[in-house]
Amino acid sequence: MKDLYIGSILREQIYLVKGNSYLTVININEGDEVKQVTAAIIKEDDKYLICQRGAEDECSLLWEFPGGKLEVGETLEECIIREIKEELELDIKLQGIFTTSIYHFAQKEIHFTVYDAVIVAGQMKLNVHNDAKWVTLEEISQYNFMPADIVFVEKLIKGESQ
Repeated sequence: MKDLYIGSILREQIYLVKGNSYLTVININEGDEVKQVTAAIIKEDDKYLICQRGAEDECSLLWEFPGGKLEVGETLEECIIREIKEELELDIKLQGIFTTSIYHFAQKEIHFTVYDAVIVAGQMKLNVHNDAKWVTLEEISQYNFMPADIVFVEKLIKGESQ
């Protein structure tokens, strides 16, 4: 599944999602800050990779699914592949979209696209995170996650995906 960036029209961004036959239009109001963020649910042998943010980061020492912000000119898939390479020095293969979500706080709106992924190459190295763990679904709720990631944890536990 590959998102195709169509373009910006005034203060709207339009994406065509192949295979799902729908358009996502993001309206940006004056003064609002909207970010596109990707994350990866990386699974290996019935365990999921979670990462602990650094002590100096916003939401320090909370756990998250690795990922990051979309850069200008890149697709959502390119973003998550780049972020995992930069943060963990791993090459991943995407296996579709796990879920999407919108997280609001203050005057910020963050649009998350979360992918199912597997590692295809690399030796994990923590370049930005404090720690990383492989956890089962039974163990995952023992960790304190970033507020925006809690919905992804809940969906994993319930066996839900897009």
